[in-house]
Amino acid sequence: IAPDHPSLKEFRDLDQAYNQEVKVIPTDKYSANISIDANTQFVRIIMFKELQCVIIDNPSVAKTVQQVFDLVWTGLK
Repeated sequence: IAPDHPSLKEFRDLDQAYNQEVKVIPTDKYSANISIDANTQFVRIIMFKELQCVIIDNPSVAKTVQQVFDLVWTGLK
């Protein structure tokens, strides 16, 4: 999920080459000032403005975040 912003055009141009499916959302609905990434083992939260990152190394937390993501992803058009 990414905001519809001109600065991200070069990344969107590479999505197909990297086999990535990205849902682009208007910036008034999602600014992406903070990045939240999850895999099967951890959740990473990156705060760009503050140049800080938090990593929660816990598969249970990662699974819950992934479930929330999946619910949101299926509801997006």
